[in-house]
Amino acid sequence: MKKKMKITKRTAMSLGICGLIAIMGITGTIAYLTDKAGATNKFTFGEVKVELLEPDWDTTDTDGDGIPDMSEFVVPNQPVPKSVEGHNVGINDAVVFIKLTVPVHKVTRVADNGTAERKENNYLDAKMQELFYFQQKEDTINCENNHFADTWINLPEEEMGYEGAGGSTPYLDLTNTKVYTDSIRTYVFGFHRRIPKDEYTTKLFEKVQIKNIIENEVDPADVQDIKVELYSIQADCIVDENGEIDTSGELDHDTLKEIYDIYMTQNPRYKNETEDDDMISTEPEEAINTKTKVEKITKKPASNTKIEITESSETESTTENNDLGPAIIKDENGYYHSFDQNGKETIWKADED
Repeated sequence: MKKKMKITKRTAMSLGICGLIAIMGITGTIAYLTDKAGATNKFTFGEVKVELLEPDWDTTDTDGDGIPDMSEFVVPNQPVPKSVEGHNVGINDAVVFIKLTVPVHKVTRVADNGTAERKENNYLDAKMQELFYFQQKEDTINCENNHFADTWINLPEEEMGYEGAGGSTPYLDLTNTKVYTDSIRTYVFGFHRRIPKDEYTTKLFEKVQIKNIIENEVDPADVQDIKVELYSIQADCIVDENGEIDTSGELDHDTLKEIYDIYMTQNPRYKNETEDDDMISTEPEEAINTKTKVEKITKKPASNTKIEITESSETESTTENNDLGPAIIKDENGYYHSFDQNGKETIWKADED
């Protein structure tokens, strides 16, 4: 006879709980609490943009020949108002640089008393020289040298066109004449601090002065260009192998040179260019032109005559007598003295009608 199992109330409850646990074990994978959250991070890129200003440069051109009236038919020693400065018209702070490209010609410098520089053999000392000085408003007419604002730091390592260019020695004092190696010379400067949005640099210079040279050593038909270029780079997060370059305070020569090199590495076409290009920010080239002519000369004068530089009248002799060279002066007896590039002297007298 089989023995019957007695199921008590407690046993039934235990079986019910186990069954519930079994059901929960089957369905628990869809019972976790979950949620989702997100964010869209928005960025805008900054902008570095500068403009070159020449507030003292009057571009009035009455005859429409492309040369402003104020720089047309200039004479030796004449000062011409011309200033340059930078303006940050972008969004971000910027570090700013200026490069000047100026003409160099073989000319003879003349002292204030009219004495032309001469070699030991008494020939005119014609040599490659710059035609302009860059000065401040307060400089007198007999300053006859460069005077750049000290808020701009010279970077001679970045310059070209003269012996020693690319080295660490500045060449701003033109009384210490160097040998020029090209028909142009460049100056490079960096501003001494970063420029915030809407702010201006100081002026690098405020006028140019024409060097006192013997007339007609520069072809009057040639336009002499002073080219000014303004470069800028973001002031923040410029990095080198040591991390971020600090531009928060005064920028010294070494810091500016390093930043300039980074700029030129990124923009190599600007490094040694002498022709126009699409610059980051650049002003059209300005022109300064000196125009003079001389009369035809033919015959030797009396001895021991006094030589002096003189005004000249119009003729076509300079095109017909190219062997005479560019330097021509007139003595008190009306005779003309011409010196070729080797210093050889030829003496003539004007033809009489």
